[in-house]
Amino acid sequence: MKKILLCLCFVLAMISQVQAKEQYYYGYGMVNNIEEYFKKNGVPDNVSFFYEYGGEIKDDGTECSWILIGLVKNDQKHRNQILSLMSSNCRIEFKQGNYSYRERVKNYKKLVGLKDENMKNIVFMKSNDKILVGVDEKNIKTYQQKLEKEYGKIIEVVNDNTIGYKDSTIIEDIPKVIDEELFIDNSSFQPILIYSCAFVFLLLFFFSRFYHLEFINGRLIFKKIITNNYIKDKITGSYIVPSKTLDEKILNRS
Repeated sequence: MKKILLCLCFVLAMISQVQAKEQYYYGYGMVNNIEEYFKKNGVPDNVSFFYEYGGEIKDDGTECSWILIGLVKNDQKHRNQILSLMSSNCRIEFKQGNYSYRERVKNYKKLVGLKDENMKNIVFMKSNDKILVGVDEKNIKTYQQKLEKEYGKIIEVVNDNTIGYKDSTIIEDIPKVIDEELFIDNSSFQPILIYSCAFVFLLLFFFSRFYHLEFINGRLIFKKIITNNYIKDKITGSYIVPSKTLDEKILNRS
């Protein structure tokens, strides 16, 4: 019995590992084509790579795109930022990216600018965060050490003859990189907004007890509210002094 339970636990553990590896999400935003969107609006700095690798047609006839996205900060908060952007017709799988899209573009342009004849092909990968450099087989080790020393492990030097099957991963028109994050976290502004609204409310409440607003000839006028207590206080606190002439008339009559 113990052996059966152990085997069952092992099988369940294996299934959970497979499910974790194949975990994906559906978006809840408006964007259907992430490549077109990023080309138009720019790529957020946290994104490392993005790649539409397939799709399916659902039972109701709608087309669903399968998208792979690499994030430098691959936590739930940053995943939600992408999911809030993409539509429900996008099935998204997240991977860990080690280099931002900005850094990859910068290094890619530097490599292209070298114009080294031995570097026969430079590929900006869509499906991962690498930049492939194709050279002759005899130069692989030399160039791997040379370029890795200069650019880090973002570079992968390979035999140029093996790059042919990766043509689909070449980006011909690299989307621009935006200077600011595409997503703004407003959580830090919420307390300020709440306190500001409370202050304005109290201010309006205070003025409403003594003044009311009127638009006269297009101008906003504060008018003091005259209450019964106000009139009573004015009457009680005032007195009338008879004139000297009135005093004389009263005295003469007496």
